[in-house]
Amino acid sequence: MPGKNTPVDRIDGTDIFVAIDAATGRTRWQYEDPKGLNLYVNRKQGPENTGVAGDNRFFAMGSTGRIFAFDIPSGKLLWMKDDFPSTKKLEQTRQAAYVNGAGGGRSGIAGVAERYTPLAYLDGVVICADNDGLYGLDAATGRQLWVSRLNGRAPLPWRGDGGSGLVVRGCDRIAMLDVSNGKTLWEVSDFQETAMMALDGDRLLMPAVPKDAPKGSPRVVHAFQISRTGATRLWISP
Repeated sequence: MPGKNTPVDRIDGTDIFVAIDAATGRTRWQYEDPKGLNLYVNRKQGPENTGVAGDNRFFAMGSTGRIFAFDIPSGKLLWMKDDFPSTKKLEQTRQAAYVNGAGGGRSGIAGVAERYTPLAYLDGVVICADNDGLYGLDAATGRQLWVSRLNGRAPLPWRGDGGSGLVVRGCDRIAMLDVSNGKTLWEVSDFQETAMMALDGDRLLMPAVPKDAPKGSPRVVHAFQISRTGATRLWISP
């Protein structure tokens, strides 16, 4: 019936990665991995992440939280990393679904919201989020370089006159990490909650509820001037 989903308890899925020629729209290459999951996608569920390119490589996350690295010109798979807490949990979800079904007659596995956030790339390091923190991976090999327990979502690469850094946000703070080792360079933690950041040069904008605001207050926009040494608050919207 048009507009209706047909309930199918399909558990396994295929992760498909496609490179399209920007000038012609033709497919340059396609890679298929049969070890994906057929996730029931709803609001804030399912793979909503965005891949990232750097050093002539493309990095992407599959439906089980695995990270894939491809050579952009050829589409050759360079490495794949799957030893994250979330990938192990999702594999357990798969095995349970084999026994119990995909979940209430839906057209995929329901109730899964693991580790889906855009990847970032900076100075030879791929940054991906897991539910227990941020991971820095060597872009050439996939080797884990560091893990930060800040658990930041949608990290933003920053580069300025004083060097570079990774701007991240948690539930009640923002911070900058040294991408070479994952150490915190600075943080601002005077918020009740934060929302998606926007970065333009050295200017960082973010909606957030101030820490001293009455409970239930709406978010207001905070503007910061940032560097590797700190963040200076410029203004807060009325």
